[in-house]
Amino acid sequence: MFRFIPVVAILQVYCLYHAYKNRADQKWFWFIIFFPIIGGIFYLYDHFYNRENLESISEGFKGIVNSNYEIEKLEKQLEMTDSDLNRTNLADHYMEAGRYRDAIKLYTSCVGSKPEQQSHIIIPLVFAHYYCGEYSQSVLYAEKIKDLKEFKKAPEKAGYAWSLYHMGERRKAEEVFLEMDSMYSNYPQRLEYAKFLNEIGSTSESLKYLQKLLSEFTKMQPQERRDKRLIHKAIKSYKDKLSKGKVVEGATMVL
Repeated sequence: MFRFIPVVAILQVYCLYHAYKNRADQKWFWFIIFFPIIGGIFYLYDHFYNRENLESISEGFKGIVNSNYEIEKLEKQLEMTDSDLNRTNLADHYMEAGRYRDAIKLYTSCVGSKPEQQSHIIIPLVFAHYYCGEYSQSVLYAEKIKDLKEFKKAPEKAGYAWSLYHMGERRKAEEVFLEMDSMYSNYPQRLEYAKFLNEIGSTSESLKYLQKLLSEFTKMQPQERRDKRLIHKAIKSYKDKLSKGKVVEGATMVL
């Protein structure tokens, strides 16, 4: 009988961890604690084996087997119904896949005469043109929406700043970076600013700035730190490399 105890303990610990990580209802914690075997089995069934989750797992499996699964679905959808909505949905997925030129083609086809009313299209165009090295185009689109609220703190705005820098507008580029320098927020953009400082030869200032960012994480609530763990890791990794003199590349945006 006792040989089964470790298995039960593993099941209980796993279910409690999964419930905590996914913010399950409080009832599941008590059920798993007081009835580890039955509670664990019911928890696993409820969270993994109901029909909805099986369909989700099936979709995820298709995505693994065919990395273009979602894109292919949207491409077929666009073939059936050619609309701005279907074009932008497909363009959004092209962006996620790093297919920036394909995304640019679709976004551009949807741009009307009032770009200030199409920020959902113009903002990714700023970023896509930057990544394609088309800095003047990135700046052109950014200038059209630079006063819009949704663009002022957008991560893609860092592409605007970098494009200005590559066009020889170093001072203006720094001004744009500083517009996004808000404490306890905008960490992808602020990491780009640290890279910018290093790029212009202010490595010591970059290190100080990175330390400032990292110190903000120590003052956050645990859940907030968990939510931002990926960008925290990126900031820490860049600082560690910079401290050791290993960072020599230019702008590589982490959004």
